[in-house]
Amino acid sequence: MKLPGRDRAFVPERKLTAYLLSLSHPVGRAKARFFHRFGFDASNTDLLRDELLALALARHADVARTEHTAYGTKYVVDGSLSTPSGDEVVVRTVWMIEKSEPDARRFVTAYPA
Repeated sequence: MKLPGRDRAFVPERKLTAYLLSLSHPVGRAKARFFHRFGFDASNTDLLRDELLALALARHADVARTEHTAYGTKYVVDGSLSTPSGDEVVVRTVWMIEKSEPDARRFVTAYPA
């Protein structure tokens, strides 16, 4: 199964700058160290956003797991990202379709798979 409505996936800018690439965020800093190691940082958040969206849209990226919560449904999608360092890295991404916003597929997180 593919991410439902994957053409409506989006990545909030703040999710990248204040969390996924933030070396000071209490939860995100371990993920930030991983992404920084491959050349992603605050100067190129657009590259990371584009790679994450490409993964969500990829024909070969299937939903590995779903989880229904009080807020909506989370979809776990694994795949690879091209990085500024020239490496390909495999990550697990989480996308959510919120009950309050059923037409949007919001990026939640990514981490090494």
